[in-house]
Amino acid sequence: MRRFFDFLRFDDLPFMSRRNYVAELRHTLCWGIVTGAVDGSIAGIVASKTFHASETITTIVWALPAIMCILNVLWSVLVRGRRRLGLYVGLVVGALLSVASIGLTPANWAHSAWVFAAQVALIHLFLSGLITVRTTIWHANYPHTHRARITGRLTAVRMLLALLTGAILSSVFDWNPAAYRILYPLVGALGVLAVRPLRRMRVRGEALQNRRFAEYVATANGGRPHALAAIWTGLRESAAILYLDAPYREYMVGMFVLGLANFIVEPLLLNILTKRFAFSYLHSAIYMTAVPTVVMLLGIRQWAPLFDRVGVLHFRVYNSVVWLIAHLGVLAAMLVAAAHVPFAFPAAMVVLLGARVVNGLGNAGGTIAWNLGHMHFAREHQTELYMGIHVALTGVRALITPFLALLCARFIGDGAFAVAVALAFISYLLFRRMKIADPGSRERRAALPAQQPTSTDNSINERYLAPRPAAPPAESGPRSAGGVTKT
Repeated sequence: MRRFFDFLRFDDLPFMSRRNYVAELRHTLCWGIVTGAVDGSIAGIVASKTFHASETITTIVWALPAIMCILNVLWSVLVRGRRRLGLYVGLVVGALLSVASIGLTPANWAHSAWVFAAQVALIHLFLSGLITVRTTIWHANYPHTHRARITGRLTAVRMLLALLTGAILSSVFDWNPAAYRILYPLVGALGVLAVRPLRRMRVRGEALQNRRFAEYVATANGGRPHALAAIWTGLRESAAILYLDAPYREYMVGMFVLGLANFIVEPLLLNILTKRFAFSYLHSAIYMTAVPTVVMLLGIRQWAPLFDRVGVLHFRVYNSVVWLIAHLGVLAAMLVAAAHVPFAFPAAMVVLLGARVVNGLGNAGGTIAWNLGHMHFAREHQTELYMGIHVALTGVRALITPFLALLCARFIGDGAFAVAVALAFISYLLFRRMKIADPGSRERRAALPAQQPTSTDNSINERYLAPRPAAPPAESGPRSAGGVTKT
């Protein structure tokens, strides 16, 4: 049990990282309440039961946190050359005001479900920006040897508070569904306490990086350092990364296929629990969030050392196998529930419970790799762009997959879960092929020198859209293969 509370210790972290870790931990202790109140599964349950949303609207609400990630391509461009903590605080304040506004939504109005969906979209518009800003702060402040351990601890704290928040909200809503009018403004008010600890944080090397980036943009655009020029520069770089960085593009394909499988299972299961099985708020939350989150909290500390040791490609092979087993379990549970034999439904719920346990194990590893995997490929000065591409593609699959899942369910019923199983297996094969083609890549990339933008670059086309020889070493820091570098 003592090891479960490892997030309270910092004596095993590098000395230069401790101040920022403590400040970020204090921030997370309050911020986890906010994110838990608007988690996709919790929001989907509230939409379905409080605002009487249809299956389509419920699916949209569940998918909105990921759909809004499409905007991360823009966020990743906007964050470059700016003070990250100032931008972070601005996004936090916007999210808190949006959360509090839910209390003003009428429950019995004809369009209440759509209004609630719009509010959830606005909240996750701000939260999607926080994803990119937060990972760039982690990249600057924490060394790669301890990064997974640190982010794993912070994620565990946030998810523990999200779990408790979801359980409390579900219990109160079972007692009085109209309590959302008070609880959501209260959550927004509590979230204000998460802002103060950020004042103690610093982003290492930010001033130098921002100065170099300003010189680079000015030189690349004829001496005109304009905000629109910086945005255009970033968008062109992002397109060039996907076009030229074959290893990263292949990794994104594997991630996309694995995400398709996950985004088929979750919204279908949410609709089945809240509508077909007519579970209460709390019972629905237990299967959708509580069980996976508890297991994830216990599993993160087991996955993090593995990630630090083997790197993202090997890690994703193991992780995709776990997801495959979880989706097989859900499919088996639905088949058992449909069987016309005694005790079929209780047996199906036991199988489903086991599947959600495995889902939590997959999510424990997936949370770490999702936040840090892009750093395996990104150059030092392109971390934001790589993360923005990765998160934006998450939004793209969230935009199309849940509705594809509803379409599959309409034609083949619970056979839609078999489609998810097939996709998970394909993702395993893709990651396995990448691992075989790239043995020991983490160790090689850690030894490569970093490259920063400099004022000697004459054009974006020369720097990002055309092959070029290897760059000379910069001042410090590891570099991962990006651009046209191949593994």
